[in-house]
Amino acid sequence: FDDGPDPIQTPKVLKVLREKHIPACFFCIGNKIKGNEELLRQIIKEGHHIGNHSFSHSGYFPLYTFKRMCHDLITCQQELEKVTGQPVQWFRPPFGVTNPTLAQAVRRLGYFPIGWNIRTLDTQQPTPEKIIKRIKKRLVPGSILLLHDRMPDSDRLLVQVLDFIEKEGYTVVALDRLIKDMTKLISSIFSTATSPSTRNEPRFPLHDQTDKKITSSYVKYKILPPLHSTHYQQLAV
Repeated sequence: FDDGPDPIQTPKVLKVLREKHIPACFFCIGNKIKGNEELLRQIIKEGHHIGNHSFSHSGYFPLYTFKRMCHDLITCQQELEKVTGQPVQWFRPPFGVTNPTLAQAVRRLGYFPIGWNIRTLDTQQPTPEKIIKRIKKRLVPGSILLLHDRMPDSDRLLVQVLDFIEKEGYTVVALDRLIKDMTKLISSIFSTATSPSTRNEPRFPLHDQTDKKITSSYVKYKILPPLHSTHYQQLAV
């Protein structure tokens, strides 16, 4: 979820997640923290993760100088950590826009950038049916779904999205678990691919197709398209 915390809609989204026992990651805007401190603490208390989505979320953010960009990101990080008491290392750029200056800032500050592979376009307020159709076209194992908790009726949309995901046989997992599992899987694939003794064996081990998992945050790079196959089926939001 991007662009929160929102005092009206974020509590409604948290209620849905709580009732369905679903973990999520909230990429928060620093200038929305003041007045919503308890809401941030509630997000953490209920087992969700928080990421840095910049302090200003300005439309000019991609044009900032390196120094100004770093100051903006550090300010957001400090405000989030002051309220939550937890380190914040995950980062999602405003609007998902990246450039060499931002890449340099992310490296310098030691952030782990998180993108997505399913942009629901919920900020354009299409019908829920159109959003579900868009998700269906792009849903694969290891997907990360982009939603915005600030949008009107975001809680109702979330219910429909989660119901669809469950119907498709996927399980939503926390972002840290997705990253950990994907890292292990990729390491396994590369070690298998480089082992002389397994040169003639299948490169991608097949697992039971019923084992599907999903997470709502997408890792930095879209690695290894073959992961769309039957052996890894997790998602994150």
